[in-house]
Amino acid sequence: MTSALAILQRARVMPVVTINRIEEAKPLADALAQGGIDVMEVTLRTDAGLAAIEELAKAGDPIRTLGAGTVLCEGQARAAVEAGAEFLVSPGMVAEVQAYCRRHGVPYLPGIATVTEAIGATALGYDAVKVFPAGSVGGPGFLEALASVLPGLAVCPTGGINAGNLAEYARLANVVCVGGSWLVPQLAIRQGNFRTIEDLASQALNIVRESQQRTPP
Repeated sequence: MTSALAILQRARVMPVVTINRIEEAKPLADALAQGGIDVMEVTLRTDAGLAAIEELAKAGDPIRTLGAGTVLCEGQARAAVEAGAEFLVSPGMVAEVQAYCRRHGVPYLPGIATVTEAIGATALGYDAVKVFPAGSVGGPGFLEALASVLPGLAVCPTGGINAGNLAEYARLANVVCVGGSWLVPQLAIRQGNFRTIEDLASQALNIVRESQQRTPP
């Protein structure tokens, strides 16, 4: 089974996507893929979320790995997996989602916002977590401090990240992937301006690659 850590390591950049109309899903996925991103997290924040996951799962490529985000209960977890989600993401550690994923072998990326929560995640056997909302809980400084006490814990920060501060996060040794919704602005989606999303995806990947190349071993 592919682990959440392996998914993050391959992705490097994880768009957090909110779909309001199912017909937006495929062109959005195509735009991200054209920009070099073939992993995405579709949130369950709207009525169209599950249907969009099912639509993309049936379509297959260009999205090689499809996840569901904002998963808050076992029912959502089950529905997302049945729709075709290959991994699940929560803004916090949700016990019933964790238990479901353990039982069914589904990669799970729980969220943390404090050192205590990070320690709790490692105690449960997790080697990768989402840090949310990263910008509000201390940003790169918090993540750097977290690495000093939990050097074996990989993180995917989301929340408050954009093209302007992406490099500050990507350069950190414990950051294996950076996620966010700045890659998929709602205005561009509504207007059908998918070229903008393609450009944002390409720009983000280039920033991450350059930042990680400059980071000493």
